[in-house]
Amino acid sequence: MATGWNADSIPVVSLVTSDGTVKTLLTLPDAMFLNGITPLSDTQYLTADSYRGAIWLIDVAQPSGSIWLEHPMLARSNSQSVFPAANGLKRFGDFLYVSNTEKMLLLRIPIDTANKPGEPEIFVEQTNIDDFAFDVEGNLYGATHIYNSVVRIASDRTTTIIAQAEQGVIGSTAVAFGQTESDSTAIYVVTNGGMFLPPPTGVVPANVVRLEVGKIGYSLT
Repeated sequence: MATGWNADSIPVVSLVTSDGTVKTLLTLPDAMFLNGITPLSDTQYLTADSYRGAIWLIDVAQPSGSIWLEHPMLARSNSQSVFPAANGLKRFGDFLYVSNTEKMLLLRIPIDTANKPGEPEIFVEQTNIDDFAFDVEGNLYGATHIYNSVVRIASDRTTTIIAQAEQGVIGSTAVAFGQTESDSTAIYVVTNGGMFLPPPTGVVPANVVRLEVGKIGYSLT
């Protein structure tokens, strides 16, 4: 699954097959800026709308898209801000965690037995998070993007910097755990080389950095 825009600048959700073929699943003309996406159930996904301040529910079996939650805590401080609000999102247990990058918040939203959302709450504030991933113990590993680092946020909300520019994570933007036995305790960090806010040394080539964290990644499946 991937989000983006089509040739007419209409937000779309696409399917990417194992052979690299990209097929449009559906268009969402009422969306503004689709961003992070994560599974909710076997056939349903949630995707953040960074400019609308909402989370869409995508049902691949229909296919269809509808608003799952629209809330001020998911929105930008003002509509003129170019920074994304609701951005990365992942489910851990009975909660959906969402980064509001523009407001420097990490939010937590309870999910009931019918997969409906409750009221968002602030889990961590004054922390710039783009995309992130969880290990099985509930530790969150987040890319800080313009701050050129990766942080670990424990379940008690303690934040630790685990990688910085010296480790090659300049412009860190996405995080994922390895999927094989040999890398199940490592995260892969995708970077853009600092293109949006270059460090004093200037923009560097984008890359993917592997970091050993010693914990196994968490997955709904």
